[in-house]
Amino acid sequence: MDLSDIDPGPDKPGTVTAAQVALWLQVVYFFCGGIAPAVFWWPAFAVVLLDAVSPSYADWQFWLLLLCIPVAAAYTSALNRRINDADRRARIAALVSTALLAAGTVAAVLVSYAPSATFITTAPFLGLQAVTLACLCSPEANAWFRYRVEDQLAEEP
Repeated sequence: MDLSDIDPGPDKPGTVTAAQVALWLQVVYFFCGGIAPAVFWWPAFAVVLLDAVSPSYADWQFWLLLLCIPVAAAYTSALNRRINDADRRARIAALVSTALLAAGTVAAVLVSYAPSATFITTAPFLGLQAVTLACLCSPEANAWFRYRVEDQLAEEP
């Protein structure tokens, strides 16, 4: 399918909306699937991520990771707002950050001392990342971002 065959129109395609929702769900899952269980169950996803970075897990690392939640929420909020405005740089930032999160998640599974438990914990997180990447790279999203940029350039004096 050629991108020129798709009429993007002025409306945002559902794939872009799905990617925006998946970005928010990644933040929610990182907290609910990673941070919160770390308090009650030791081989939780966040603890395994910390162990992948630093084998000598310390309490200060947990609190640092907990501090990342509001930062991630603010970043996701800004990213979603800019994606809603069809900003191509926001789209690229979302793709790069999602790919980096996926690489970190895979690394956590590979170095985990409980790989099966870690994989079970990280599988939904990887699924959300795959959905985000697929939706932002869909032909409809490509056409919409291109159309909106061309439309914005035509409005400039």
